[in-house]
Amino acid sequence: MKRNSDNRLSWSPSDLVTYLESPFAVWTQRMYLEGVAGITPDEESADQKLIYGQGNLHEARHLDRIKETGSDVCEIEQFSPTSKAETEAAIKNEVEVIFQARLTKGDFSGMADFVVLGEPDAEGVRRYEIHDTKLSSKAKPYHIIQLCCYAEMLESMTGYLPERIAV
Repeated sequence: MKRNSDNRLSWSPSDLVTYLESPFAVWTQRMYLEGVAGITPDEESADQKLIYGQGNLHEARHLDRIKETGSDVCEIEQFSPTSKAETEAAIKNEVEVIFQARLTKGDFSGMADFVVLGEPDAEGVRRYEIHDTKLSSKAKPYHIIQLCCYAEMLESMTGYLPERIAV
């Protein structure tokens, strides 16, 4: 959760998952953003930093494999002020793979690992899908919640709900 440019709260799929695990954790994060005295976030542990770094490495390796196939790839810089406009332009131009797509809907926003133009359907139309990389050996329920959030955000940008998500 963070404040956007007009000082409104903006929520991410990760915030929703955190809320499902611990409403108190989200409450304290909000109180921190509100500037309540004495509330500060915990420092990131060495384990959390290691997992985050390994996740980024896993994403980068997957991106390299996609590039090796010759797919048209648009890489969006995470948290760039222009990331939403770049994502919208890539969708409009039907780029095959959008890495770190900035998706939004109302007060929800997030960065999807991969938005991929799927195979043609029966009418020959290709539609975007949400793909995500995870270090886990199998999908967990909160992974699917996150991807469903991204799918709904993508729908607000494309006009259709993706029929497929992939971990």
